[in-house]
Amino acid sequence: MTKKTALRLFLGIISMLIAIFAVGFLTNEVVQVHEYSLLKWVALLTCGLGFYLSGLINKKTPLKFVPFLYLALLIFIPLHYFYFPLFIYLFLFATLSLLITRKEFNKKLKISSMIIMASTFIYFLFSQPLIIREGNVVEEDIYGDIQNGTIIWDFTEEKIKTLPNETFRNINNEAVNLESYKNKIIYISFWATWCKPCLEEKPSLEKLKKELKENSELVFIDISLDTDAERWKGYINKNDPSGIQLISLDEAKIRSLFEISGIPDQLVVNSKGEYRKLLGIGLAAKILQNTKNVEEYINKQLVFEEKKRE
Repeated sequence: MTKKTALRLFLGIISMLIAIFAVGFLTNEVVQVHEYSLLKWVALLTCGLGFYLSGLINKKTPLKFVPFLYLALLIFIPLHYFYFPLFIYLFLFATLSLLITRKEFNKKLKISSMIIMASTFIYFLFSQPLIIREGNVVEEDIYGDIQNGTIIWDFTEEKIKTLPNETFRNINNEAVNLESYKNKIIYISFWATWCKPCLEEKPSLEKLKKELKENSELVFIDISLDTDAERWKGYINKNDPSGIQLISLDEAKIRSLFEISGIPDQLVVNSKGEYRKLLGIGLAAKILQNTKNVEEYINKQLVFEEKKRE
């Protein structure tokens, strides 16, 4: 490999950063898309643009060295996009974007590649709601519905969400499935040891657990999104929080499954496994005090005297 080829490959990988900045600025700052980091089409657009730029830079790079450009996919790991099955589509977009820029492939194959990419992108574009926020601060009502935004489209059916069949690990590294707590009311808190707001919220959460400890039908589950299990175990051993302590096996996947854009994040789950997010823990005591309140909250029927939570 010549120095010129190595330089082109390096610049090709770095071009993904340009794509990330460009798409992020466009969606978050210019268009002001609400929770843009949760939208799969944003990841695909970033990947396609990044690898297309990479391909243009490496048009003269021998084909045998082009696979090195796939190292740019690793950038999607800290962005929480690298999980199954999304990483398969990222790999597909990377491959087709590079193919379009190569002279070794004929025009028919390139057109077919563009059609596949466009069709896939359009599918993901309309498979998730698109909400444009009004202003930098997003206001939500007691049920998490955005108040200062415009829904451009939402083709998803308005239905109550059910807990996915996902496995976590406890401090003894034993597999734990949330199905084990079926027929119970569950309060799930997502957090991490590196998350300062999560740690600041811990005293209030422990106070809530203490207030409701006599309710045998209620289970508190704290799920860590830490990637460093030893750091998580150290925190648990030192602080001995009450309730069930679990850690995720795949942070990006969990963020996608539960639509977590930031932590701390909480869920209220009924005995059927149906859940709704809770914005903070200020009114959790009222919601969790009985099964009726939980059911009404999940079905958006519970009336609150307070307008805002802490």
